[in-house]
Amino acid sequence: MHEDLGPQVESYLDTVDREIERCMEVTRRLLHISDPGASEPVLVEVADVAADIAALLRPEAERSGVELKLTIDGKPRLLGSEGDVGILVLNLAQNAIHAMPTGGRLDLKVADRG
Repeated sequence: MHEDLGPQVESYLDTVDREIERCMEVTRRLLHISDPGASEPVLVEVADVAADIAALLRPEAERSGVELKLTIDGKPRLLGSEGDVGILVLNLAQNAIHAMPTGGRLDLKVADRG
């Protein structure tokens, strides 16, 4: 793709390309989570929502010195709005990260409890 520019510049441009793609993926996920959804409740796969939120927050957590660990037990689901569940998990996790200004560990756990 950038063959004529020299190895150092080529490496730099490849890194820029990867970071742009990563930013676009984060934006797509944020748009999906912020979707107001249907007025009728739907079956929400909580593990999928939590995984998306963990992926979105991992860079922020790392910058704050917070280790973010996601644990999924079973296949937790609930009736509701995927957007509402996403915003709930996002707010709780962000508040936890902000409550650890000197770093720490955030264990984000979702489980099927019946």
